[in-house]
Amino acid sequence: MSSFKSQRAVEYKLKRPLGEGSFSTVYKALRRDPQFDIEQTIALKILKSEIAVEDWKNEIAALAAVTSRHCARILGWDLIENRPALILEWIDGITLAEWTFSSLASDQALIDEICTQIYQGLRDMHSKELI
Repeated sequence: MSSFKSQRAVEYKLKRPLGEGSFSTVYKALRRDPQFDIEQTIALKILKSEIAVEDWKNEIAALAAVTSRHCARILGWDLIENRPALILEWIDGITLAEWTFSSLASDQALIDEICTQIYQGLRDMHSKELI
């Protein structure tokens, strides 16, 4: 995949796409900050448009207000090739789609736990007026 440097000389190496919507693409990425000698795996959401920045600022502010152990934390934002990018906590594991086809998918107690955690995350986001 590609590598990009931000305006602060932070380097992002895109590992693989995780999902794509109408306005943005989310990648698993490696973030390297030479100023602080930090390297970490992150989820990087890059806006497709350079002109929808106001909407992006509103999303960042709303997401930053969510403090839930059931939601990925926002770590910050950056500009990647003049496009706003949201830097999110990377949570290692499998997707719900991958889990659906695993042997664990028939464990009712695990299904109940996953559904409860999804509900709690959605509830926490809704409490900050995110729909």
